Amino acid sequence: MEELKDRGCITDEACKAWEALIEVRNSIVHNNAIADEDKTYRIGDAEIRFEKGRMLKGPLNFFIKLIEYAVENYKVTLKVLRTCHPT
Repeated sequence: MEELKDRGCITDEACKAWEALIEVRNSIVHNNAIADEDKTYRIGDAEIRFEKGRMLKGPLNFFIKLIEYAVENYKVTLKVLRTCHPT
């Protein structure tokens, strides 16, 4: 995603959202959703706050919103890949 951002194919905001989605996924899969560091991410209108040593938590629809965001933005990214060529 960083490379796509550097090439101007996706926005900085989109790149940071993908970074957040990957971080959430890795935290859940590898760390039982317990954060390794303090960090705050924004995905769309949602704020995700990691607190070192604490379990990630959110409203009941938290994962539904993350999945919905990921699917929609994956679609956008695929469309961009057809027209954005390496420099």
